[in-house]
This record gives sequence, C-alpha cells and structure tokens, in this order.
Amino acid sequence: MLEKAQRLGDKLPEQIAGVVKASCLASENRQLFDQAAQLLGSQRRFDDSIAFFKRALDKDPNAINSRLGLVITLRFARRLKDAKPHVRWLLDIIPEERYIHPIALHVGKTLNDQPLIDEALSLIEKHAPNELEAAKQFLKSPAR
Repeated sequence: MLEKAQRLGDKLPEQIAGVVKASCLASENRQLFDQAAQLLGSQRRFDDSIAFFKRALDKDPNAINSRLGLVITLRFARRLKDAKPHVRWLLDIIPEERYIHPIALHVGKTLNDQPLIDEALSLIEKHAPNELEAAKQFLKSPAR
C-alpha cells in the first residue's frame, strides 16, 4: 500500500493516507515508519510525518536518516525550536556532513542561538571552507 501511495503523487486521498498510517503502525518496522513519514511529509501532513519519524527514533535512537528526516520536516513545519535538539545531535554525531551545517545555521539564526551559529560556522570552516563566505552572507541577510 505504501508503494502504491507513493506513486499517486501530490494528492494522496485521506482514505489511502489512513490505510498507509494504520498499516505502517501495525508493522512496528522502523524502516516503514521512515517511509510513511517521508510520504506524509511530502503531502504536507507534517504532524503525521513528525509522529512517524519520532516512532522510528523510539525504535532506534541512533537512526541518522530518521533524525535528519525529522529535522527537515520540522523545518518545513516551521517548528525550529523542536528541531534544535535534533540538529545538535546530528552535529555531534556527524559533524563532517556538510548538509547539516546550513540547517544548523538556519535554526541558530532563527532562534537567535549564537552558540549554535558559532558551532556551525566552525564546522563549515573545518569541513567545507569554500562554503564559509556564503554562510556568513546568509547570517547577514534579513530574516524571512
């Protein structure tokens, strides 16, 4: 059912979304929780998506992709305060991953969290120095 729902594209009917949610919950399978969360997030069903990512993390707190998916969904849902502890966790576990740095900058800037901004800039300087100037320009730009 999950695969069929993924092929439906942008407009997932409520009935199918309900079947996907129930089936994936019944499975108790972390990977299916992730896939359901991704599908629901792509449908802008953020609360459902966040709940599935959290269930995945309950199963495996060290699941990097689940945590990253949760952070991305929380950003789209404009819940950056909720994303912050997960961003910090990702920075601690995989500080060299360049895709985490701009997320950390965005969260830090929006929440006016200077220590998070400083940490992200330090990691950019260490792991992606060619992106440092763009990061500094982002911090100078007006908030949206």
